[in-house]
Amino acid sequence: LAAAGVAKPKEVDWEAQCNGILDVRRLVSHHPEVLAPDLHSLLLVVLPAVDSLRSYLAKSACQLAIEMLQVFGRQMDAELEYLVPVLVKKAGEASFLSAAADSVLATGTECTTDARMLSALLNQAQHRNTA
Repeated sequence: LAAAGVAKPKEVDWEAQCNGILDVRRLVSHHPEVLAPDLHSLLLVVLPAVDSLRSYLAKSACQLAIEMLQVFGRQMDAELEYLVPVLVKKAGEASFLSAAADSVLATGTECTTDARMLSALLNQAQHRNTA
């Protein structure tokens, strides 16, 4: 996943990246204690997949984000400043993936501290995108 996040699009093995997401989902479900010390690094590797143009990859990454929020809960508070901007961007797109991003944001509001989620969302509301 890390190599795919920084590779040029033509060099990326999408199947391997999807398999990596599935492997991480299994770890989150069955062995979260293994991932807990490195949540920040893990999230930084997953974010490019959430923003991917490959719909299957982006949807799988959104599902992983939901599972991470559900399992790690308030441990994810510090990661909201990185996660929310990508999700807000994806939620604003006109595609079926906007619903997946909305689901992640909704899960975040349920599983993290209200003040941290509100702060991350307000930061995005104040951000002006000229595009």
